[in-house]
Amino acid sequence: MSLSRRIALLLALGTLLGATTLAWLWKSSAEGDRIDRSRAQPERTPAAKEPLAAVRPPTGPDRQVQQPPPIVPSETPARLTPPAADVDPGQSVLIAIHGGTSLQAAQAAMTLSNCRGMEGLGEKLRNLKPTAKLTPDKLTEVAAITDQSARRCQSITEDMQTHLAELAEKGLRAGYYEVSTIYGNAVNYRPPEAMRQPLLDGLRRTFVEGSAHVAGIVAMEGMKLGLTAIEARAFHIVAEDDDGPAFKELRQSALPYLPFGKLSDAEVRQAEALAEQLKRERKKAPQRYDG
Repeated sequence: MSLSRRIALLLALGTLLGATTLAWLWKSSAEGDRIDRSRAQPERTPAAKEPLAAVRPPTGPDRQVQQPPPIVPSETPARLTPPAADVDPGQSVLIAIHGGTSLQAAQAAMTLSNCRGMEGLGEKLRNLKPTAKLTPDKLTEVAAITDQSARRCQSITEDMQTHLAELAEKGLRAGYYEVSTIYGNAVNYRPPEAMRQPLLDGLRRTFVEGSAHVAGIVAMEGMKLGLTAIEARAFHIVAEDDDGPAFKELRQSALPYLPFGKLSDAEVRQAEALAEQLKRERKKAPQRYDG
């Protein structure tokens, strides 16, 4: 079955199963576990940092809302790809742990993250109640593919998983921003001081290029990394629009209990202006994610 067909099935599952997770493992699946070190890719040159668009709080209710400087989208860099197809996931992680390149570290972090929770997932999918979109045949097919991916993850050990944060940090430092959410989750979005800006930059870039749910992550976690309450509220507004009516009501009901939930009218207007700026940036940028 083609990769596009597999991804189409995953999209039908929506949030029940991440398409990125299984697609990553499928792309690297092949018979045999031979390691071909000659296929290692060169290091990526870190891209120039793009400052997070920011609007600082006004000093008075009549201050004019400042518009953040626009970000000019750069050419889309090469996507972070899985390790060579004939390399066993566990072996690729060991290579990364023991002196591998930054690319190999980023790949290993992605593999470790994607292999978490895979065991038994196929059976859970089989037990889901079918719907109009998730027909019994689709659920069975995706469950079988999930089992295949889980088998590839069997070489990943608990000891390897303890290296997740350090591998993701190494990759993120080198510019592989695709691992930003993996690193953020690994450190509970409380990284060392030196990694706060790289993590925020990575999240922002992932958001601009269209990754789903990142706006909500930045809204909820960004103040730990140095965002103002106004900036966090702006991402919250974008997340509301992205989620649609059902989740928007849920977000609005939770708003008073969030750190950025009690802003003045002037600050709310600034957050709304910044949210529109963020949407324009995302619309202009090359989109690398399906949503």
